[in-house]
Amino acid sequence: MTNDIRISVVGLGNILLGDDGVGVHALLKLRDTFQDARVECLDGGTLGVGLLPYLERSTHVLFLDAVEAPAALRADGEVLDLPLGDESCELPLRLSPHDLGLAELARLLRMRAGDRPLTLRVLGARPASLDVGTELSSTTERALPHLIARAATIVRAWLREADSEQEAPACASPSPARSSR
Repeated sequence: MTNDIRISVVGLGNILLGDDGVGVHALLKLRDTFQDARVECLDGGTLGVGLLPYLERSTHVLFLDAVEAPAALRADGEVLDLPLGDESCELPLRLSPHDLGLAELARLLRMRAGDRPLTLRVLGARPASLDVGTELSSTTERALPHLIARAATIVRAWLREADSEQEAPACASPSPARSSR
């Protein structure tokens, strides 16, 4: 049911490896944007499969991460915006070199959801540097506002959709037929 919408925004990456932490940096700047109990912001770091218990009840999951992908897949040249979990998603998206891949995590979430509707999406900024350090490169720093704005737009759209479905009138049952005497 729409009343049960639960949105999880998950920042992924290792903040000690420069641009790999862009998802977490975006999450930290984004989390105060939503004062809605239906939105949960999670610092997923490099947890990989360890995120399953936190995401299993979500109806919508938005991952924010550093992602290498062709420019043609990027929404505005800066940010990748891609639905996840369907068979068409074959990109080698990795949480980190040693953790479970994001595509695999998406498949596990879909499998655990069964027939329950689940929307999975990833927004990613291309990392320019994965050198040790807590600062983002200037290139990734320039992409950060685009990532944050796109994430906010997506979450607001999901909330509006849920609210409009909630307000939609239920199917009216037919009125009893009047007899004309």
